[in-house]
Amino acid sequence: MQAIVKLMDWIETPWGRIETPGLIPTWIACGRCGRCCRGFVLGYREEELETFYRWRKTGAPYSYPKDIEAIHDLFVKIPEKIAADGQSIYTCKAFDESSGGCPLFADKPEQRPIACWAFPYIADIEDLFAFSYPGCRIFQKSLLYIMERMLQNFMEAFDPIADRD
Repeated sequence: MQAIVKLMDWIETPWGRIETPGLIPTWIACGRCGRCCRGFVLGYREEELETFYRWRKTGAPYSYPKDIEAIHDLFVKIPEKIAADGQSIYTCKAFDESSGGCPLFADKPEQRPIACWAFPYIADIEDLFAFSYPGCRIFQKSLLYIMERMLQNFMEAFDPIADRD
């Protein structure tokens, strides 16, 4: 029986290095379709974000996201949308609805918040299946990659020839 190895990967961002679970390889590149920009959840409640922003503005030595100013300046809550778990759903001010893209992606990447750099690489399997971005190339390729890996692991686990060694 093979040991399960947890893969890790890194993404370099202007905010520092992000460690990812390695489920989705970073060579699967974003197709810049903008589907994730239309509506997403954050790992923080709205009240937490406001508290973090206040701390940052006052220079308080508390722990808050490195990109809190970018989050505060760019992410806007969509009042009529709530996620299944009760979290707020946001959109981004930089998102260009007419083109379906993000002008920051190519022109000002240093202004993109960590969430934009990290999606979907930091997602776990539950996240990927919980959120649906129809037509998103990176999302589709990520799910396909994970399903192929799961099938390969399943086939290896039940391969009768492998047990003869």
